[in-house]
Amino acid sequence: MWKVLDRFSERRRSQDRRSARRGPDRRSVRPMLGMEGLESRVVMYSATGNAWLNPAVVTISFMPDGTDLGGVQSNMQSAFDSNPYLAGRWKDEILKAAQVWAQQTNVNFVVVPDDGAPVGEGGFQQGSPNQGDIRIGGFNYGTSTLAEATMPPAVNNYSIAGDVVFNTGMGFNIGTTYDLFTVASHEIGHALGLGESSAYSSAMMWPTYVGRKMGLAADDVAGIRSIYSGGLPRSPDAYSNLNSSLNAAANVNSFINQSAKTGLVTSQDITSAGQADHFSFVAPAGSGGQMTVAVQSDGLSLLSSRVTVYAADKTTILGSAVGMKQYGSTVSVSLNGVVDGATYYVRVQGAEPTALGTGRYALGLGFNGAAVPRQSSSMVGFVEGSPRTSGGGTANQSELVSAIPVILGIGPDTGTSASDGVTSASALTIRGIAAPGHTISVYDDGVFLGTTTADASGDWLLDARSTPFTTGQHFLTAQASYEFDMPPGLMIAGVMSNGNAAISDSMGQLLGYDTYDISNGRIDATTESSRTYTVVVDTAAPAAPTVGGLTSFTGRGWGGTYLSDSKTQTFFGRAEAGSRVTVTANGSTLGEVVADRHGNWNFAIASGLVAGQTYAIAARATDLAGHSSVVSQSLSLSQQRERSTSLKSDLGVSNVGILGGLVSGIGDLLSVGSSPTISGRAKAGTRVAVMLDSIVIGMADVDLLGNWSFKTHSLASGTYSLSFRVFETGGNYGNAGGTLSILV
Repeated sequence: MWKVLDRFSERRRSQDRRSARRGPDRRSVRPMLGMEGLESRVVMYSATGNAWLNPAVVTISFMPDGTDLGGVQSNMQSAFDSNPYLAGRWKDEILKAAQVWAQQTNVNFVVVPDDGAPVGEGGFQQGSPNQGDIRIGGFNYGTSTLAEATMPPAVNNYSIAGDVVFNTGMGFNIGTTYDLFTVASHEIGHALGLGESSAYSSAMMWPTYVGRKMGLAADDVAGIRSIYSGGLPRSPDAYSNLNSSLNAAANVNSFINQSAKTGLVTSQDITSAGQADHFSFVAPAGSGGQMTVAVQSDGLSLLSSRVTVYAADKTTILGSAVGMKQYGSTVSVSLNGVVDGATYYVRVQGAEPTALGTGRYALGLGFNGAAVPRQSSSMVGFVEGSPRTSGGGTANQSELVSAIPVILGIGPDTGTSASDGVTSASALTIRGIAAPGHTISVYDDGVFLGTTTADASGDWLLDARSTPFTTGQHFLTAQASYEFDMPPGLMIAGVMSNGNAAISDSMGQLLGYDTYDISNGRIDATTESSRTYTVVVDTAAPAAPTVGGLTSFTGRGWGGTYLSDSKTQTFFGRAEAGSRVTVTANGSTLGEVVADRHGNWNFAIASGLVAGQTYAIAARATDLAGHSSVVSQSLSLSQQRERSTSLKSDLGVSNVGILGGLVSGIGDLLSVGSSPTISGRAKAGTRVAVMLDSIVIGMADVDLLGNWSFKTHSLASGTYSLSFRVFETGGNYGNAGGTLSILV
């Protein structure tokens, strides 16, 4: 993991064209603020002194997959698209994470295309025409760090400034661990120039992920405002949000060019979610009965807008348009029947009740078919510095690590891999990673197993061998707890129903701490639970499998030996579900196959058996935990002279149903007992292979009248799909068909 990250950093250092100090090891800088004993006892946001040169437009782009990240390639788009929790939603979450910062200060974000140039290339430190100022990509780099970001200029004076890289090896989610909005918000805070916060763990810039956060805390807001708006809120537009109703609509007649029949009101701003701006104007002479009203956020901000046009009575709605989930777009309303000299009103508001319903926009008007004018983007290109420079250590590259522990595995793990969680042992140790110094509590399906402490590298190990694990599945989770001083500015807001203290910050936001020890001013915080790690304990060897038969044979000889003149053969039988079945002939291995979830197995061969030889076909099962069974009883097969076989279209089944019940049409879902008897008709003298989910489970002989029946083994409750294939004595066979669906 660290080697991959080092290679990523090495590329960055080579791009600096100078020798830059390497930052501290990523696993040695997992701060638990308060536990580190801050010497000054000043606990607040950290403004690094770096900021975008033109905050009026900071562009964002999403790197295409394959973008060179310094020896590794970005795979974020495919990784997030294939994640069912993120598919179709992840870009919106990242843009919302950006906009919560812009809503608080004088920053506007604009999404632009990305040309896929290698990270650090492009020739600009801000305002490149080919890629975003903040480029967003990702690759798989381990199981602890969630994401990382580089600071904006001046510490980085070339294209690498502001880049955000997600760890696609982590399980991102929306609304729960690991919440993508929370992680993206933290990293974009770094990309805007904020360092880690030491205020309290509910701050977005707290250095470790402790759970989902719905928005910025007071400390985050104060930090970002200190960089971009002199400690003040986001600046309102020229109307100072006084045009908040139709009765207070701002008259914009002076912005209409009477000869061009167009109007443009620039640099308007929805500064808070739910705000609405109102405007009035008089349609100019020569409007031709036509008018278009447009709200442009494209090139100006991420505002998702809604526009509504009213008649002079301020009640009648003449038209409306909504740019839902269009972050940086132009929405417009076109009207006919416009009356010269009539007064019209316009309401502009966010299409969403979130930060994405805020941002800069322009109001455009066009009459008599005239094109609606647009406000030019305020994007400015700043070429990269010469020589290139970048900060060393955490000033250059900040990251978010997970305080929520990760369970990596158990010991011993005797399954097919060292990390599949399958074991033949009942006495286990459990290992994982977390923030150094955190106390880790481990649970088995909610039952407490014990605690341990993460070491200086973040590794932890719980010895749970004193409590044997029972055979079966176990669902392990872990939580981390840590303690730190109560920072200034926090208040005890009351006592919750569980007896813990409710603590709030200066904005009245309740903080998620479990307990507060008033005697010494310490806060005890506990993270969310880790993702579940499933363990399968199997301490017993599986029963010997069975070799139930084969599909192509001409008859049975003395002692029950099967006679076959077909070199193409399928053997079938039963074994422990999921076990690996090794099939042998006279003790020599023919091959292996895995028993399906019902415990059925098929093994097909196309050659290898010599004519004139008799074989003892046997099997041995090895379960997931590595236990092997004894060898099965053998099936005796005498291989005859080979005969050519063929697929024949006239070999099929009909009238398939449940014996003793009503004959059902093929495809009906029948409710049956656990061992139903299937019956049907086929060509007299042939054999019918009965297949469960396309796996042969047995053969039925067809009598001289064309009837056959087959009793299945005991089936667990559920739905099953049965199909059938007919074999002639000489080995000819038909297509699989005659599907029958049953409900046990």
